Amino acid sequence: MGGGRGGASSGGGGGHPGFRGVDIAAQKRLNAEAPRIPNLGRRVIALFRPYGGRIVVTGFLVVAGAAIAVIPALIVQRIFDDALFPVDGGAPDIPLLIRLVLAMIGLFLLSAAGAASVAGAGASSLAGSDLAGSSSGDVVMECLCLVDAALAD
Repeated sequence: MGGGRGGASSGGGGGHPGFRGVDIAAQKRLNAEAPRIPNLGRRVIALFRPYGGRIVVTGFLVVAGAAIAVIPALIVQRIFDDALFPVDGGAPDIPLLIRLVLAMIGLFLLSAAGAASVAGAGASSLAGSDLAGSSSGDVVMECLCLVDAALAD
């Protein structure tokens, strides 16, 4: 077979090809040979601890932005199922239709104003710039010290 996906020569090493043709078995062997770093999880968490509040706010705003993107589809469903074409076969419910349309307009304005996305981008930008900006030397040095300590063991 040729060098395409799934072919005998893809992936190298004769293992099953993975993402981008990486030999998964060979990568697992390399991972097993990697040095163990004691308390790595706690060290990484300690690096991000000063930014915990910003990370939580950013996560909340991402979820809120996703909800704002999904809710209009649910409102459209209610417009058709409940307001325009009621299940009982009755006349359209105009007051419900008005409320649902106003809710969609409100969500559009909230989304257009970018309240959630701008605030989310701002919070993640602040956390990221603090991590990568003024304290980047500290973070890089800490990472290098972790690697150096692991290799020295």
